[in-house]
Amino acid sequence: MDRQTFLAQTDVQGFIKYLTQSGKNLPVQFNILGSQFADKNQNTVLGFDQVLAQYQWRSYWSDWRSQGHKVCSASFDETYQSLSQLRERLQTAIREGHTQEAYQTCRAILQWGGVDNTGTIEVLDQLRQENTFIDHLQQLTAVVDADHYDRQQLTAFQMNSGWTKIAALASQTHVPIYDSRVGAAISWLYHRYCQQHTEHPRCLSFLAGTARGDQIRNPAQLPAAYQPQRLLSYGAQGAVEWIVAIIELNWLMEALLVNVDWFPQYPDLKHKKHAFEAVLFMIGYDLCSVEPTDHIVRPDNNMPNPPVHPQPYPQQHVTWVPTGCNVELALQRCLDNQVRQHDRFVLNELGILKLPQATVQQIAQGGQAGFQALLDTGWTIPDINRNQRQQVCLVDAWIVGVLHQHNTDRQREILINCGFAGTENAAGTLLTTGRNFGRFFGLLNQHDQHTPLFRQYAAHFEQITTHLNNQ
Repeated sequence: MDRQTFLAQTDVQGFIKYLTQSGKNLPVQFNILGSQFADKNQNTVLGFDQVLAQYQWRSYWSDWRSQGHKVCSASFDETYQSLSQLRERLQTAIREGHTQEAYQTCRAILQWGGVDNTGTIEVLDQLRQENTFIDHLQQLTAVVDADHYDRQQLTAFQMNSGWTKIAALASQTHVPIYDSRVGAAISWLYHRYCQQHTEHPRCLSFLAGTARGDQIRNPAQLPAAYQPQRLLSYGAQGAVEWIVAIIELNWLMEALLVNVDWFPQYPDLKHKKHAFEAVLFMIGYDLCSVEPTDHIVRPDNNMPNPPVHPQPYPQQHVTWVPTGCNVELALQRCLDNQVRQHDRFVLNELGILKLPQATVQQIAQGGQAGFQALLDTGWTIPDINRNQRQQVCLVDAWIVGVLHQHNTDRQREILINCGFAGTENAAGTLLTTGRNFGRFFGLLNQHDQHTPLFRQYAAHFEQITTHLNNQ
């Protein structure tokens, strides 16, 4: 497939026209739960420009050139500037053949994206050890930037939530970061277009995603009779289709954005592409934010009751098993600049790595004073949805307190029955981590009971408590 043939298809032309007409008046009712990456957001906006103004991804990367100085960002403009630095460094390193600089930049990209997981890092390490790091990035960049693709030539590459970010920042044409949220939004928009335009065959097949919580990122899960939806997947064939989705979305975005007046503050096409990607990212958090009420099935069309969801949207339960970590040791190693990979789980949840050392020292003292020092940084306890995986160590501490009256075997049985852990060993890790976290911050006493300090936040854990007590 080449760019010209792709864009000449009647279906593609129709979809571009549909987006052009709907971009100014698409209503969006956000229902974003607060997390370490974003504040709670229940705003209602109209059109892509207003959606962009709601963008938030609160993150950072550590600048290896400045002794670990943290480059923080949250808004779209801040994020654009932050990623522009990483893009310039990565492309320069690739062009000049500096493997270590390219490696450090890729690690920073993963850190910013919150996807610095072991699997992707192991591949980066292997490429560096084999002295093929630069060659691999050059080949990947050539593939995503090309004006044509051949699926047979894409089998040499991996693709996941980390690699799509690396590919986007290595790209000379600024291809989009195609993650589950971007995939969810563009897939939904295409499904809506297809429902309104049935006169010609479908040729596009974007990949949607899944969420860790009970958000909807697959249009086929909505009660609007959308067609079955292909999903982002790993493995050799999944990577090929993922790369094709990146390329085709890039072609579509460029053809679309030269003919619309969205984002007038960003006259450059590449900047507009990032703005549109950010819009898709925000919409794709949960497709329930854009599915209009006339597409929600009513219990009885003759009744004047407000529309309701069918029972219920498909639930995707998550576990509350953490990466095994010890908060006290993690904080101490942070102060000593000796952070290990498994320490990052709890440090990221608490937002520690972006704090000045003096503040970290106060938190590392532990007890209720240490917990107050943490709260003083602006860290908050969100309302915990039992299907939304966030603040896992804190939730585990609450779980330990709820189950304190049971013996260990019964505690593990309850956790497995709830779906909070899959095995006895996993349940044990949950309990150990929660106990360690709770006692360190004075949230649990020596008998694993909630302290008065912790009990004042009971309302935030209502779903968790109810589900445990029902077992």
